[in-house]
Amino acid sequence: MFAVFRTLKEHWKKKVHEWRISNLEAPILKKKDFPELLKEVIDTTLNATIFENGFRKCGLFPWHPEIVTVPLNNEDLHNQVTNVEGRRRFLEEGLRFLNQSIPQSKLIIFCNGDKNELDEKDISLFELWQSTKSEIENGLPNSSVVIPEPTAENSEDTNLLFNIIPLASGGNNEWQNQSTAHNNRPSKNNSPTIFEPYFENNMNLCQAGPSSAPADFPSPFAPDALTLASGAICQAGPSSAPAVFPSPFAPDALPLASGVISECNNETIETSVSAEIPSPFKRHFYYKKNKEEPDRKRCTKERMPSIVSGHLCQEYFKKKLAKKEELEKLKMERAAKRQKKREENEKTKKGNIQKRKKTLKRGCLILTIVLIQTWMVFLLTVKLLLFRQCRNVGDMWPEKVDQLDYEWEYVLFHIDEPLKMSQTRNVYSVPELEYLWN
Repeated sequence: MFAVFRTLKEHWKKKVHEWRISNLEAPILKKKDFPELLKEVIDTTLNATIFENGFRKCGLFPWHPEIVTVPLNNEDLHNQVTNVEGRRRFLEEGLRFLNQSIPQSKLIIFCNGDKNELDEKDISLFELWQSTKSEIENGLPNSSVVIPEPTAENSEDTNLLFNIIPLASGGNNEWQNQSTAHNNRPSKNNSPTIFEPYFENNMNLCQAGPSSAPADFPSPFAPDALTLASGAICQAGPSSAPAVFPSPFAPDALPLASGVISECNNETIETSVSAEIPSPFKRHFYYKKNKEEPDRKRCTKERMPSIVSGHLCQEYFKKKLAKKEELEKLKMERAAKRQKKREENEKTKKGNIQKRKKTLKRGCLILTIVLIQTWMVFLLTVKLLLFRQCRNVGDMWPEKVDQLDYEWEYVLFHIDEPLKMSQTRNVYSVPELEYLWN
């Protein structure tokens, strides 16, 4: 559908542009012209090829069961093999622990299976040892779980999905000579086999059957048993034919007899796998994860109904108006609270001011001129009691009054107001002190 509507949208834009150019007198597209123009675009644009390409992109064309590759449902089988393998390893570890803990004399009696020679306290231990050993011998994963081999019907699908490597003629003997145990595998100077990476990664390539074990294969049931290394390779099943291993990482199918493995990187893996998956989402199967970027949240735009005269639009404007009135009301309440708090602060300041009465400790009037004797020096000064009493009333008065401190006993006599000698300059005449200058 994406292919259809995208193509239709592009052609519709072009057609509308052509129509407006041809109708310059009335370039507005009206309802009566819309159906005819749309029918013309659909008839000239849409065809069967567009639908085929869209369905082919989604993997739905051609609609045939043989074209669509369905993967084999081996999940249950894989889980079953994994569970059996885990159980077998658990029992082998338990049997090994019992063989190491039990004395050698008792272990020989256990192997003979004679309960008469055992004490009563060792019978339960013998039963545990015997049940563990019998479960390991009778419950091997290769004997209980059989992996289905590809048949002629699903051989093409199996090769396509799992990249099974075909075997070349005459390559069985060469593979058998190279596929030895982990301790006896060929040296590094030989040509690398196709299973060398699996040896290095310690991967189990197949499970050994009971009939394919070699003569010198160490038994896990002996007291001093040693298990195979995790990278060991063995034959699968009773037949001598080598096992076929699915390799989803091989870029191309190479014959096993050639013994050459090509280096594959991420690009070859992506190209080889994506070429086989007919789906528009194949780029999501194998990709490199990018670094997570922080989400940038933006302010959402205001959404309103498209129909202005509708009921939803009326409710929208009513809610918007009510919200605006509520904000104005809250604004007025906050302003009233601030004004009330300001008035309370002013009242508190006025209450903290201490009012003092103006008191005169001496018989001298305010602003009278007196003569003071200080250290045999006669100074002329003015009694400024008014400033001394009012200096704490406001901020305009200085904290310390610029005047002389004197005692009343040093005052000789009072002087009348001096006479100003000039109208332009502050020059005064004191007749009472004229004798001092002589």
